[in-house]
Amino acid sequence: MTHMKTFRFQKVAAGFTLLEVLIAIVVVAFGLLGLAGLQAFALKNNTSAAQRITATNLATDIIDRMRANYVGVVNGGYDQPSGGYNTQVTSCSGTGCNPNELAQNDLYEWSRRVSAALPGGVGIVCLDSTAPPSNPLVPPTPPPAG
Repeated sequence: MTHMKTFRFQKVAAGFTLLEVLIAIVVVAFGLLGLAGLQAFALKNNTSAAQRITATNLATDIIDRMRANYVGVVNGGYDQPSGGYNTQVTSCSGTGCNPNELAQNDLYEWSRRVSAALPGGVGIVCLDSTAPPSNPLVPPTPPPAG
């Protein structure tokens, strides 16, 4: 009699392991889907970070060019907020040029690098006429209303 009860119990338990396997497969599948989503998210953020680094390097490039041509900065050669950096000064590559021509050529070369390095990349250089705050960590107070 005991042998018969054990046999019935084994027969009922035989389908239970198949159910456990199916549930385990579903759990693993959801885990893999989550992992694939996490990988896609990381790849998107990695591309964004690379573009930010490129933009920072390009900003450093134009700043270095402006430091090298201080007279052109003082004369306003780099202050062109409307853009339009389409004119290459060919005399700057050979015999030399004046500071304003060098500024125009720097802007031309820099804008070409920006448009080549960044998708839809556009850069503008302009002079901000407001004085910086004495402490750059404290934001300036807004003007009084009225």
